[in-house]
Amino acid sequence: MTFVHDEYDHQRRESIMNRLPFGGTILDVGCGDGFITDVMPTRSLRVTGIDPEPGSDRFVRTTLEDYTAPAKSFDYVSAFEVLEHVPNPAEIVAKMSLLAAKAVYVSVPVGREVYHPTHRNFFKRADLERLMPGCKVSTLEPSRSDGRPMWYWVVWDA
Repeated sequence: MTFVHDEYDHQRRESIMNRLPFGGTILDVGCGDGFITDVMPTRSLRVTGIDPEPGSDRFVRTTLEDYTAPAKSFDYVSAFEVLEHVPNPAEIVAKMSLLAAKAVYVSVPVGREVYHPTHRNFFKRADLERLMPGCKVSTLEPSRSDGRPMWYWVVWDA
């Protein structure tokens, strides 16, 4: 699979990187071509990336459902632009929580602000708060030219 990253992607990656912690281990779920995964070491994060898609061969090629690791094996678990694609976001979030010792980081498009034909789920803030009780939801840069946010940023303490 070939990924083409536009200016929005670069701005969103910078926004995500500025919000991640320094140091520790992180499991990046749905890492694709490594666009975000590859820069995580700049924050002294030791990263394991997983993705089931062809073209992700330098990472562990599997789904989170099939990935095996002991509970709390990673300090952090992340999924950036993943939950909108999966048929079972509640199961994915539960497994992420099981694997994270400190926190889970998620980004998803705001509702239908960023549409792709493979999106199965469209999230509002209340949906995310129901899915991850006690989580903190904010928005990521960049926003649309009219100021409407395009992505939610979610932090859920493990």
